[in-house]
Amino acid sequence: MADERDVIRVRTNYRSEQLYLYRTSVRPDRARRLFLSYLQSVNNIHVHPQFYNALTDNCTTNVRMHTAATAAKPAPWDWRILLNGTVDELVYQNGGFASRPPFAELKQMSLIDAKAQAAEQAPDFSERIRLDLPGFE
Repeated sequence: MADERDVIRVRTNYRSEQLYLYRTSVRPDRARRLFLSYLQSVNNIHVHPQFYNALTDNCTTNVRMHTAATAAKPAPWDWRILLNGTVDELVYQNGGFASRPPFAELKQMSLIDAKAQAAEQAPDFSERIRLDLPGFE
């Protein structure tokens, strides 16, 4: 089991990855459907294990599968779904983020590496990494 702090810090403090945190524009009813879709997949994998495929069945393609399953009109397939570090621009272009400054500016403002490293073991880790981020006001 991992909590938000664990998942974020392994990337920012140990792997030295760049990590961005965006506020989405997903309505609560759709967020619930997405969550239930993920739970259904977890239960299915428990019954019928499957292999992870870095190209066709990975973190990003799974997000698309779940969002498509919960949308009236799924977004069309896009090459950025397969290329690491590019799906955020696709989400932005489809209106999926709560803030709408130019994408390059939003991305720079959403980088949380320094905040996560500074928050380290703080009890208010979640609040600290969101401080002054667009859409989290």
